[in-house]
Amino acid sequence: MIAFLIVCVCLCDSCKKEEPIIDSKSLGGYKVYYPNDKESDIVSDYIDIKEENIDAIINELIIKLKEGKYSKSKKAVIPADVEYATYTLEANILTLTFDDNYLKLKGMKEVLKRASIVYTFLQLDKVDYVRIQVNGKALTVDGVEIGD
Repeated sequence: MIAFLIVCVCLCDSCKKEEPIIDSKSLGGYKVYYPNDKESDIVSDYIDIKEENIDAIINELIIKLKEGKYSKSKKAVIPADVEYATYTLEANILTLTFDDNYLKLKGMKEVLKRASIVYTFLQLDKVDYVRIQVNGKALTVDGVEIGD
């Protein structure tokens, strides 16, 4: 019985949110994630953002994801023809809304870009979940709702 309780305590302790070993701000700010040149994996680079207000940080990260100037490849995660409409941050859920052009992204390219967007925003203290919408509706891939 005691061994069972010890195992339960150890398992519960491992469910806690892990604290980062290195403070990203000390290395230059925040990370921007993006697909590698072969579009087979996600890589990241540090960018410097001086803002401390969460709204300003989110807007700056969106600009960086659209510009693509954070990496050697200069490829934007959010393509030029995809218009970013708005975002909301409620109860630690960040909802990003894009226009219909987002739906032109297909297959692994879309998955990697979506994952890059999600990873970029999950590093923020006030963001625990990222939801992507197209024209205010849940993103669907092959008829299946993603993230809603």
